[in-house]
Amino acid sequence: EKGVTLANAAVFGKDLEIDGSKYGGITNIAGLGDLKNLKQLTLTNLTLTSLTGLEGIANLEYLYLKNTTSSNFGALEACINLTYLYIYLPNSIDGTTANNQVLYLGQGLKNASQLIKLQYFGISRKS
Repeated sequence: EKGVTLANAAVFGKDLEIDGSKYGGITNIAGLGDLKNLKQLTLTNLTLTSLTGLEGIANLEYLYLKNTTSSNFGALEACINLTYLYIYLPNSIDGTTANNQVLYLGQGLKNASQLIKLQYFGISRKS
């Protein structure tokens, strides 16, 4: 009811899923940078303006964007411990939007020279 504050953010463990179908109206994740111990993050059913906030999560190792779109993936370049990056684009997302997500991801990662731990990467879509 009151939302997440810095005072109670410590109760979150190392794994968090945010599902937009349960928590409507989320368009940015800027406050997630305060969850310093977060290692695994799943963002589901969200339309985000950017991934700003991820750059503050120093320990983030796993990111799954499930039916989540963004026009700016630039914050990923600062996620130096990111090892797993998965994106799922369901058939309910039209082909143009899906292609744009791949384009925006490429633009966001073009300067990501510090993502040396990224070993597992996948973009999937049911055909």
